[in-house]
Amino acid sequence: MKIAVIGSGISGLSCAYLLHKKYDLTVFESDKKPGGHVNTVQTKGKSGTFQVDTGFIVFNKENYPNFCQFLDALGVLSQPTRMGFSVQSEELNLEYSGENFRGLFGHFRNLIDLSHWNMVRDILRFHDGVERGYLENETVDSFLKRHKFGKRFSEYFLLPLGSALWSCSTEKFGHFPMEFVADFLSNHQMLQSNNRPIWRVLKGGSRSYVDKLVEILGDRIHLNTPIQKVSRTKNKVTITMPDGSKQDFDEVILACHADQSLRLLEFPTPEESELLQSFPYQANRVTLHSDDSVIPKRKSARASWNAYMPKKKSSEALVTYDMNILQRLPTDEPFCVSLNQQNLVDKEKIHGNYDFAHPTFHPGRKEAQNRHASFIRNRGISLCGAYWGYGFHEDGLKSGLRVCEAFGESL
Repeated sequence: MKIAVIGSGISGLSCAYLLHKKYDLTVFESDKKPGGHVNTVQTKGKSGTFQVDTGFIVFNKENYPNFCQFLDALGVLSQPTRMGFSVQSEELNLEYSGENFRGLFGHFRNLIDLSHWNMVRDILRFHDGVERGYLENETVDSFLKRHKFGKRFSEYFLLPLGSALWSCSTEKFGHFPMEFVADFLSNHQMLQSNNRPIWRVLKGGSRSYVDKLVEILGDRIHLNTPIQKVSRTKNKVTITMPDGSKQDFDEVILACHADQSLRLLEFPTPEESELLQSFPYQANRVTLHSDDSVIPKRKSARASWNAYMPKKKSSEALVTYDMNILQRLPTDEPFCVSLNQQNLVDKEKIHGNYDFAHPTFHPGRKEAQNRHASFIRNRGISLCGAYWGYGFHEDGLKSGLRVCEAFGESL
């Protein structure tokens, strides 16, 4: 059986890894490199060269069990990291980090600000009641309004937290289904102060596992090959190559974003069109740089994830990852990864700009995601990608594993 996998992110590479021994398999990737959201950049600094992640960065053993098993099978090593979240508001001249008391109240202004104490109270109330307090198909915004959460909590804690987690604007996150958000926060032990999971990063950068897969799959991976069209024919599935030529396959696995899959299908079924349109995406410009002016000024207020709230509300996520903390880089020189802040960063300190797109979610996503089985080996075409879950690496892998099980293979 001839199988084509279109896309070389975690979903496509996991399918290729599990199916390549049994089937005649080819991977097509439009980019010049494999890996999808894995983008480890070799970066020259003042004190050496460092492998800095700019896409997929962190995972943990509790919430990424399949990914951890995958890493073990590949022999890829990881190390623990420190996770924390901070908010910097230009309008309120506010900085705080949720990592500890000093970060939360280290600034005297926060210590005597009643609204800041009310935010802390609301955080505790949210943690205690969110899992049972939402209504079916209720959005984050309507949940916050119905439960009368304060402005400081809503606009300077939960909305920027969700914006940072899903790489979307605070406005878009406000339209997310509350059930979806509550499930995620609960599953990731983010609604409790103790016994939180230990987050991890891959030694040598996230690219280390992709490099292993490239070594295994060899010339089965075709880079710089943007497929133009996928068409169902009588007994085959035909893909149109960049030069207009055609190749026939018995099965095609679309392991790319939902909107990309829809564009590739020449004649999608009504069900495929409806399903794939259920997952819109947010485009994000990612900047790797050494300008720490975009994170809180006070070091006690800094964290591994730092949300920025300008006076004028942004239509994009504004968050900076402190890679010195996350990857434990052995240098005092700052290395930061910022979303949509390229105009705020000193251009002399920019190491590179990269473009990504992240799925966003709406109240109808649960019904759509529950139908995944109907879109696997459906007249020769299978769909997989992180959009079938919460939008993270484990979700992309899980969707790929479901496809592989339909071909008789498992991890």
